[in-house]
Amino acid sequence: MTNGGWPGHVIKDMEKLARGARIMDPMKIQFDSTGGDQLITKQSVIDQWIAQVISDLQS
Repeated sequence: MTNGGWPGHVIKDMEKLARGARIMDPMKIQFDSTGGDQLITKQSVIDQWIAQVISDLQS
């Protein structure tokens, strides 16, 4: 899930609407709150998340 400063409860809403689905490794990725494209979440954190998703899919 991406956001520009306020993630709200999007992940909880998606989990609720997708009952029975396997929700793996939810992640909030934040961009600047001015509507720009500046990434606030560190790229290293995103890279670690991607590695975790790949690992989980292979298990």
